[in-house]
Amino acid sequence: AEDNAIVVPLDGGPPRELERASSGRFEWPAISPDGRLAAAGSRGGADGNLIEVWELESGDVQILDPRSAGEECGSDPETEGAVIGVQFTSDGRLLTSGFSGLRLWDLDDGTNVLLRPCSGEEWWSVLGGSQADRFLLLDLDPTQKASRLSFHDIGSGASRELTSHGNAVSAVALDPEGEVAVTGDWNGLVRVGAVTGEEPHLLYGHNLYVTSVAVSPDGEWIASGSQDGTIRLWPMPEGRPFHTLPYEELLARLRSFTNLRGVRDEGSETGYNVRAGPFPGWSDVPTW
Repeated sequence: AEDNAIVVPLDGGPPRELERASSGRFEWPAISPDGRLAAAGSRGGADGNLIEVWELESGDVQILDPRSAGEECGSDPETEGAVIGVQFTSDGRLLTSGFSGLRLWDLDDGTNVLLRPCSGEEWWSVLGGSQADRFLLLDLDPTQKASRLSFHDIGSGASRELTSHGNAVSAVALDPEGEVAVTGDWNGLVRVGAVTGEEPHLLYGHNLYVTSVAVSPDGEWIASGSQDGTIRLWPMPEGRPFHTLPYEELLARLRSFTNLRGVRDEGSETGYNVRAGPFPGWSDVPTW
């Protein structure tokens, strides 16, 4: 069955259905920063895998055919040229990822530039962008055996692998400035670290596959969703990650966050007990 493209105004206006040019399944739609355009890839349609770009006020649709750019991966009609993720840049171009590779499209003339070939015959791609035209590209093995994460700065043209988040990444996001990468993995771990590749912070809480991560517009908070049925909010970590601190500095940081203390107790099975003391309050809000 054909997927519908529906625009829902946030001011309470009635939903509006956009005319589709493809019969394929809708894949990861995006809206341009100025709110003028919407775009999505399609997959598995009778007319092939296309990219649809709508002018939202008029409803006019522009068709881009990633297959015309040269097949990179995908050897059957289901995957040939299929676009999985789309993101708009600040100057109105369109970044797409999928079985035709990572491509940057000029919507004025429909041409594109290949920034990176696709990773493999069966790999999926996920994009996470920032307000600074910096993007994370996640190439994901659908068998959940491996993932590859890379960072791309459209303005400078810089591209590099980002290995500090491991090879089991399932969800990606960037802070608004495009300087901090946030990822979730198949085991429930959320990582937060600089896109330059330093050791990331480790946020434990989920116990199943992390399906999505996001950063608030002010860059102060992280949200993560998981197959464990929870959505968690985290303050944006600062400073060195806990697990990289020297022992005494780690204990000092932990003491600043809590009034609980581990004290010796010969009557306990472990030799220690946890006691709550008076909480003195914070003269300064601690950094996380």
